[in-house]
Amino acid sequence: DVVARHESLRTVFGEDDGGVPFQRILPVERVVAELPVEVVDAGDDTAMDVVAEAAGHCFDLSVEIPVRATLVRCGENQHILVLVLHHIAGDGGSLAPLARDVAVAYAARVAGEVPGWVPLPVQYADYT
Repeated sequence: DVVARHESLRTVFGEDDGGVPFQRILPVERVVAELPVEVVDAGDDTAMDVVAEAAGHCFDLSVEIPVRATLVRCGENQHILVLVLHHIAGDGGSLAPLARDVAVAYAARVAGEVPGWVPLPVQYADYT
């Protein structure tokens, strides 16, 4: 839901044959179908190792969207969500809106609904 809402989270960055950089916003359908959300089982003694490994992910922005999610399952009712966001798609100022949108989407999906947010009036590419 959040990746579909924010084009910057669906953007890859390539280079043409002449070495000129470009950005390409991927279609929602493609990204959602291919979205990498890894689920890893870990006990109390290994959970932080899994978190550290997930946080150390190196992006290949020419083919990979700039956000990655790992769900660490520590127990039946205990999970850690690790979101790794490349700095090209977000900074300190964008973390609060990202967290808010993740929370809204999570609450909606837990209730069996889709998030009821208003479409964004402007996307990041509109500024750049």
